[in-house]
Amino acid sequence: MDYSLIQENCFRVLFVIVMEKRELERKFRMTSYARNSSVQKKSSDNAKHITLETVQQLYKETRPKSLGIADLGCSSGPNTLSTIRDIIKTVEIAHHREIPKQPLPEFSIFLNDLPQHDFNSIFKTLPDFHMELKRDTKNDLILDISFYGRLFPENTIHFIYSSFSLHWLSKVPPALFDHQGKSINKGCINICSSSPEAVSKAYYSQFKEDFSMFLRSRSKEVVAAGRMVLIILGREGPDHVDRGMSFTWEILARAIADLIEGEVNKEGSFELEKLEIMEVEKKDNEDGMSSGELAAKTIRAVQESMLAPHFGEEILDKLFDTYGRMFDEELAKEDIRPITFVVMDLQREFHMTGGVGKTSYARNSSFQKKAYDQAKDIILKTLQQLYKETRPKSLGIADLGCSSGPNTLSTIRDIIKAVIVAHHREIPNEPLPEFSVSLNDLPRNDFNSIFKSLPDFHIELKRDTKNDHSPSIPPALYDDQGKSINKGCINICSSSPEAVSKAYYSQFKEDFSMFLRSRSKEVVAAGRMVLIILGREGPEHVGRGNSFLWELLARAIADLVSQGEIEEEKLDSYELHFYAPSAAEIEGEVNKEGSFELEKLEMLEVDMEWGNEDGISYGKAVAKTIRAVQESMLASHFGEEILNKLFDTYGRIIDEEIAKEDIKHITFVVVLRRKL
Repeated sequence: MDYSLIQENCFRVLFVIVMEKRELERKFRMTSYARNSSVQKKSSDNAKHITLETVQQLYKETRPKSLGIADLGCSSGPNTLSTIRDIIKTVEIAHHREIPKQPLPEFSIFLNDLPQHDFNSIFKTLPDFHMELKRDTKNDLILDISFYGRLFPENTIHFIYSSFSLHWLSKVPPALFDHQGKSINKGCINICSSSPEAVSKAYYSQFKEDFSMFLRSRSKEVVAAGRMVLIILGREGPDHVDRGMSFTWEILARAIADLIEGEVNKEGSFELEKLEIMEVEKKDNEDGMSSGELAAKTIRAVQESMLAPHFGEEILDKLFDTYGRMFDEELAKEDIRPITFVVMDLQREFHMTGGVGKTSYARNSSFQKKAYDQAKDIILKTLQQLYKETRPKSLGIADLGCSSGPNTLSTIRDIIKAVIVAHHREIPNEPLPEFSVSLNDLPRNDFNSIFKSLPDFHIELKRDTKNDHSPSIPPALYDDQGKSINKGCINICSSSPEAVSKAYYSQFKEDFSMFLRSRSKEVVAAGRMVLIILGREGPEHVGRGNSFLWELLARAIADLVSQGEIEEEKLDSYELHFYAPSAAEIEGEVNKEGSFELEKLEMLEVDMEWGNEDGISYGKAVAKTIRAVQESMLASHFGEEILNKLFDTYGRIIDEEIAKEDIKHITFVVVLRRKL
């Protein structure tokens, strides 16, 4: 992936946990990293005082109204949000000391890692994270669980797109329950023909409250002349009960019973440019299913996560078979007409069904795709008109309710290409704008599926925009026939030729220099970066430091080669994209690149008390940690079947070495200040 991440002058703090090169992104992920990242936690704890002192000094100097914070290499373990929490609390302390009578700044948090990483685990913890921050800071705008509240810093978004989301209310209307807490809408799960009038009034009241808050929140975030395109399921006339979308929920209520026996103008922040009604065209589906079966699959993909915890997973197949049959029976009587409008504390269980299984949203969102295709012309013309009027250097785009299916990135791709067309028509001699794309959905949405598709998305955009930088294994490690010159090793080791260490150092200089140049465009003047980097103590590349662990892993692989379990060629062709720099090398590259001032460079020798808690040896504990980091790469190259034996051997070899002499785990804490 490109090292350029975010629009220019966005960040005031960058916090990086163990920088790493981004090669083989599709394959490299951390398996069970959440349970095997205690070493990284200890390193972070050792450097914590430096990180927080840097944040306090930054805030004292700049006193920003909006504070951008980025964690590059956030990973997926418990360390991620605890670090962000510490930073936010530190800012609050500094704020109350420096400017106690002013409101707290807005916080804009960016988490970055490889596309294959488990972001879902992080997002699922956001509700608890939010509750703790709200309790500690009494600031409701730090993080909102639903998109009805604030999401982005003020005046940062140019174009908002939301499809099939705003018909989901922020909560079930409280007025649906009597004073004893019992539902007044018996036998129904939404507004249906037997519902009392009070039910439709309760739903309408909740919609007005939610939609008004949505518009107020967006009015703070969207720039002047910015646009929103909202695709909303609706109804054609004033009657709440008809044969439209609400009727599909009435049929679902019948299926469950069978088994168990004017707001835009009022808010005032936006001008209504267009409101168009579309009746989604119904076509025969390609899989030979009836309309009822197709509707059942679509509704299941949306509602399964709510129905399963309430009624139990065991009834779902029968429920949706019954639903499909009833839908077909009703359709035989009279058409059901799904109406879509194009307009310029949900329960934690609610989210679209993730993954790519037969009931997933990704495989059952063709209805939403058809609606988008019908509205596509309006969306792209709106965007082109926006670009013609504003010609921004940085374009903020947000998809609110992005979900997890194939529609998500295809929509973003269409938007970016539309901007490129408008740009070449309006200002062809100027560089393309930067794109800042925000995807929003509920914490339990399957974001992992989206992120896994980013490499292909990136390749297509890179082809269109001619941006082709991609970090890699050092090319100089291979001879003119493409064979490794580092036989028997997977990184720099004692038997490596001198050309190997030179190749790794050359790649480090190229990557670190590009990293600094890219961040210099994004970090504001006087902004800070805190980098925690595994390194080495002196000029020698070979010693008993961090790189020694990779030499021992190579020995373990060689042991399996000698037993005939791994081909020797497999060992010779495996190289790690890891380099432990010295303090002098880090300082040299910082000074050479020139955008940052080196405020602090401190070396820490992390005390590794592995093996005591779980009653396992030091070697076994290290082996578990390294496996969590490297398993996906090793499995891809050598095969999963050898992993258990490989890491048993590796743990034994480490224990044998540690009995002879300590292995030093050197970490550098680097504090950089963006020059004015």
